[in-house]
Amino acid sequence: IAYYIRYLFFDSQSISIALLSPFLILPVVIWILNYYRKYSFSAIAGLLGFNISLFLVASSESQATGVFMHFISASAVAIFVFEFEQRWKSIAFISLSVSLFIIANLVPMDFIPYRTYSPENERLFFILHTVGTALISCFSLFSLLGEHHTLQKGLRKHQKTIESQNRDLRKANEELDRFVYSASHDLRAPLASIRGLVTLMDMENPDGNSDYTAKIQSRISVMDSFINDIVNYSRNSRTEIVEEKVELHKLVEDVESSLSHFDNAESVSIINEVPKDVVIPTDHYRLRVILTNLISNSIKYADLKKERPFVKINYDDSKNQRSITIEDNGIGIDKEHLPKVFDMFYRATQLSKGSGLGLYIAMESIEKLNYKIEIDSEAKIGTTFNIQMPKT
Repeated sequence: IAYYIRYLFFDSQSISIALLSPFLILPVVIWILNYYRKYSFSAIAGLLGFNISLFLVASSESQATGVFMHFISASAVAIFVFEFEQRWKSIAFISLSVSLFIIANLVPMDFIPYRTYSPENERLFFILHTVGTALISCFSLFSLLGEHHTLQKGLRKHQKTIESQNRDLRKANEELDRFVYSASHDLRAPLASIRGLVTLMDMENPDGNSDYTAKIQSRISVMDSFINDIVNYSRNSRTEIVEEKVELHKLVEDVESSLSHFDNAESVSIINEVPKDVVIPTDHYRLRVILTNLISNSIKYADLKKERPFVKINYDDSKNQRSITIEDNGIGIDKEHLPKVFDMFYRATQLSKGSGLGLYIAMESIEKLNYKIEIDSEAKIGTTFNIQMPKT
């Protein structure tokens, strides 16, 4: 509107009213679109209309007026109004402004009436257009800087909040670690005492209450296993990965030995088919937790009605990845339960005596190591776990 009034004040040519009328119409169109929250359409319509109107004006008068400099203004505004995610729109409008500037200055537009001004008015227009271009471009630049400053200020404030929350979280984690360690120690101590007393009872009176003491021992084992699950879960989620060379065959043997006290352990054959020379780089503790939970799961749900219950552990080293397979011929899992077996506290069978944490902790450890696991199972046939370890 200001440009329109300025031109009418210095220009009495009738064609100027027609050429400059878009500068009156555009603000109205932009205001209406903004009112209805069509901000993207408003920016596109405004920039497109301004570039075309500017092209018509620049093609109709001498270059000495400097009106073509507003193509710089249009480019600056294009950068300002579109966010970085929409930078292709900014690039498109900058390209349009540059193209129209070249055409207006090099290609004669005979169909547009030419307007003439006195040298004094040309100089005056040149000054006004230069000042206008500088003001609009600086406004766009300072607006961008203002937004950047506001974002930086918000980010710094957000960063301070995150740092404060991280400190609180680290403190809470440390306290939780101390609690888990203390609780596991304090709970295991009386369990060990009870187990010792029950063993003494059996030794002093072997023909007495053997059924009751066996049940007590069984419940102690369940409680001890649950405490161990809690410790493993806490340690897995809070300790860093420590990669070392692990002798897989020996690790499987160690796991087998640690599970010898499990119910059914004496009735289930653990077949270690991992070659003795296999050495893999991994986190020893986490892989042990994974194998312990998967093999113990196979032992717990062994089908003792079968002639030879077994758990078989295999290793395969292909071109792209290594894999460990744990196969059993136990009671199996119904297909409907398979998607949920790795959920916390989920029990796929009423025969379950555990906490429902074992497979969940195994999955947590697998994800921590960036491994993958597949499960295939059929009720009354058996279950197969396949751990996939990509080569780095």
